[in-house]
Amino acid sequence: MNMIVKTILGVLLMSTANIWAMGIQDSHSGSWYNKDQSGHGFSFEVLDASKMVVYWFVYTPDGEPTFLVALADIDGDTAYGNLRQYSGMRFGEFDPATLHREVWGEISIEFLGCSSAVLTWSSSVEGYGDGQVELERLTHIAGQECVDVAAEMTGEWQVEFVDEGGGPYSVTVDAEGAFEFYDALACLWQGNIHVEFMGRGRLTARFGSPTCPWPVPMLNANGWYYANGATFCSSGGSCISYDQAMTFESEWYENRTIKLMFLR
Repeated sequence: MNMIVKTILGVLLMSTANIWAMGIQDSHSGSWYNKDQSGHGFSFEVLDASKMVVYWFVYTPDGEPTFLVALADIDGDTAYGNLRQYSGMRFGEFDPATLHREVWGEISIEFLGCSSAVLTWSSSVEGYGDGQVELERLTHIAGQECVDVAAEMTGEWQVEFVDEGGGPYSVTVDAEGAFEFYDALACLWQGNIHVEFMGRGRLTARFGSPTCPWPVPMLNANGWYYANGATFCSSGGSCISYDQAMTFESEWYENRTIKLMFLR
């Protein structure tokens, strides 16, 4: 079993525990390197929610400069794909007929946060082998902001029932995404939040109340995370500005909707 397969299996085994896995964001684009191995480095370009381009500026086993390129698939907080090595084209001539492309091997990059990642490679070309390197961010793209999901979403919130009134009620979201609070009728509401993907930012949750006069079963809810005064307008034209807010909405019965809003 090669190292790429082992890494993917490890990510799958860890994914249920890492509920704040932030996903790869546009803001992960930029230059990355390992400061203890300065002299080779990477450029990442996130194209959309499913693809990113990886450039690796590195050296051959003989010490000659070379570069590797991959169009990688994005899956949550990890990108993976096949690297190709390019050679042959001479400077000044730039003749495409002289360009040689060779499949070099596999690569995966797991992003651990806004400024750290782990890159794993497995080469089919003699002399390169398998390996892993820890990376840190070297440059940012102007205007791109990376969101640290765990720091943004855990901690103290105020929660309100949007459609029916009530609140605000104090609630704490813990490191596992769990929360609970009592409403005005002393009903205990419980739930758990998960990140579906992050890019200003789709969430999922399960919440309900087993103690109300009309117990609400655990409902699957979709939600969004809003930050930094973002403004969202409805189809009717009304606009609301949010500064650190989460909303969750789920249908119960007879087309009844339960909608929770968390506010800082």
